[in-house]
Amino acid sequence: MPVIWTFRTYVSPRGEQEVPTWYDLQSVRVRAAFDQRLRALQQMEFAEWKDPYVKRLKGECAGLTEIRFFADRVQHRPLGWFGPGRSEFTILLCAREIGDRFDPPNACETALRRKHEAIHDPRATRLFPVD
Repeated sequence: MPVIWTFRTYVSPRGEQEVPTWYDLQSVRVRAAFDQRLRALQQMEFAEWKDPYVKRLKGECAGLTEIRFFADRVQHRPLGWFGPGRSEFTILLCAREIGDRFDPPNACETALRRKHEAIHDPRATRLFPVD
């Protein structure tokens, strides 16, 4: 199957990449589930990006999309957006969902701030290779 989507991650002004650091700290099961989800999404048309794979968020999180996967008895919710380039999805923050709320509690606020930074500064994202 052809690869349609490229994944990127947020890079802080100090050059820190939170998503790869998060990934390296996860269990083998979480990393495998995350990799599997990204590999599947890479090959999907935009119209196929929907539940149960992803969810477009509303309210205070409007403008973000969560990638949805379950591993180690945890609902993992990497938050991101479609951009900055065409056929790119940038992961801004890795959150968890606990009782219909994000952990960390300020996940949407932080992700939206990072999205704004990435839109205005092309150095604020970096390619994230999918294994």
